[in-house]
Amino acid sequence: MATRIKNKIKVAIDTSTVIDLFTLIHPKHDIDGKVMKSLQEGSLRPEDWENVPKEDLPKLLQDRALGHITNGRYYRLENVYTLLQLVLSKKVEIYITPSTFFRLTGLNDMEFDFLQDYITNLSIRKEDAEELYDIIFALAGEYVIAEQKVNPEYRVFENNFNKACIVAEAAICGFPLITNDMKLVHFTKSGYEMTEMIKEVNRNFSKANLGIKSKKENIITPTTMSLSSFLKSLEDERYYLYPNNKNLRTNREDNTMMLK
Repeated sequence: MATRIKNKIKVAIDTSTVIDLFTLIHPKHDIDGKVMKSLQEGSLRPEDWENVPKEDLPKLLQDRALGHITNGRYYRLENVYTLLQLVLSKKVEIYITPSTFFRLTGLNDMEFDFLQDYITNLSIRKEDAEELYDIIFALAGEYVIAEQKVNPEYRVFENNFNKACIVAEAAICGFPLITNDMKLVHFTKSGYEMTEMIKEVNRNFSKANLGIKSKKENIITPTTMSLSSFLKSLEDERYYLYPNNKNLRTNREDNTMMLK
């Protein structure tokens, strides 16, 4: 299981981000190591590969998500690589909650070992299950209702209730949920409507107080955050976003979610 260091920045990640990490670390996706070397040197450029037939590209660059080019950069690939380095250097500790783990089926040995070594996999104690799941499902249900009110045509949570549960579990633990799934961040590219909607629901949720004291002693409300925004916040040293260890609702002895 992932080794902990006191006062390390702790965040939850969702299924899309875990899968991106698994894709990045597997040698079969970059057989000769050219992409990883370019990432390490900061020299990965789409123009260096533009004359290579798509079927001959490394699988990392063929990947629909990681190989996507935005404004002349492999931003998503670069961001996932940066997150990997932060995790390997133990500067950031990443967690997954039960609904995320549920989606990770058919793991190969390399993926399972990475999960065991570098990701804290939270579970729910049997004696707490009924009460915790009642809270999780109630909060996830609030997301569905709020989503319909804000934008009746935008039904991410209604169509995929597991995503709502992933967001709810992270919020209940006190984690910001770092994601590469932009549907959990915004309705349009011009704003963070989804993030703000989730924050508002969490702030007003009556079954549990989801406010967490930050390192600056401010009360913050957990919500979703894109991986790119998370990395930018670290670059700008905006550490107030991330709560103190003692305020997280996780049991460090057995990696379980806590009620209080």
